[in-house]
Formats: sequence, C-alpha cells, structure tokens
Amino acid sequence: MTAYKKGLEFELEVANFVKNELKFDDVEVRPRVSGKNTDRGYEIDVLAKEIDNRGEKISSLSVKLYIIGIVLIVFSILDYLLEWNIVGIGFIIVGFVPIVGSLLYSIIGKSKNMNDTYVWIECKNLKTKVKRTVISELTHKYDDYNLQKDKNWNINRLMAFSSSGYDHDAKVLAKSKGVILYEKDDNGKFIKTKLNF
Repeated sequence: MTAYKKGLEFELEVANFVKNELKFDDVEVRPRVSGKNTDRGYEIDVLAKEIDNRGEKISSLSVKLYIIGIVLIVFSILDYLLEWNIVGIGFIIVGFVPIVGSLLYSIIGKSKNMNDTYVWIECKNLKTKVKRTVISELTHKYDDYNLQKDKNWNINRLMAFSSSGYDHDAKVLAKSKGVILYEKDDNGKFIKTKLNF
C-alpha cells in the first residue's frame, strides 16, 4: 500500500471518529488553505466544523427588539398627537432603549466569536511515535494561516491524531501550545492522550 493511500485511509478513519464520536457537525478531508508566508499553502488532513447558531438567535432577538422600539415610539407619538394621555411623551425615550439594544445585539450577532468554528486536525499513521517536529510544524502552519487577513475558516483549535502515540517532547510542546492529542490504544481505538507529567 502506498504511503498516500495509507495516509488517506487513516485520515478517513479520523474523520469518521471526529464526526461520530466527538460529535462535530461536519468534516472535510484534505482541504487546502493559504498562509501569509507561503505561495503553495497548506493541506489540512481533516477539518472539523462546529456549527454555532448563537449569532442567528441574537440577530433574531435584535429584530424583535427593533420592532418593539418602533411600536413604542409610534404609540407614544399617537398618544401625544391625539391627546389620549395614556402613556405620555416619555414613552418615546423608552422606545429608543430597545432600538439601541437591537443595534448592539445586531453587532454582537455578527461577531467572529458567534460564527461557526473549525478545528485543524493533523493525522500521522506512523510505526514510530510522533516527534516534536510534527507538533511544531502544525502550530507554525496554523500561525501562518492566522497571519493573513482573508481566511476561509474560523479555525480556533488544533488537534493531532497518531496511530502509535507521541514522544515526551511532542507531548510537552502540545501541552504548551494547547494542541489536543489523540492516539490509538492497544485495541486500536482512539483515546485522548494524557498530558499530565
């Protein structure tokens, strides 16, 4: 079996695990991303997506607040003009509160923190333990991707999967950089690598 095919099979196995066991919303195998300091860009072994619909909920709330504010203002103007004397002119000021709130909610709903997020996953199907250089290269690619202004995805985490574990230096670097590690146990199942040393 060629290294390419062997690597692809392992990436598909990881993608299946990430989607079915870790419950990510979607996965993509081998998408390419560009970096600020490279012409060729980088290939991500597996890109996992987490859908975040908080922005949509907040935007929906902002529309409702805006409508409430307009209704309050119109009602207070009619009250004043037709001399109903039910609520008084102060309701105009009260009506502006939900309108301002709706604008703030609209801005928050479009925030980058309220969009779908992605996890960059590096996969290594090796007979030996993954070395520190693999984790270092992964974090370097991620940092280079984040240096550019126009990014395709809001990638906010890194993971690595190994068929044979990680050496001590790789674990130390992963822990310091916040990279989540998974490896296969003796039964061939993926388990989270313990980084307590």
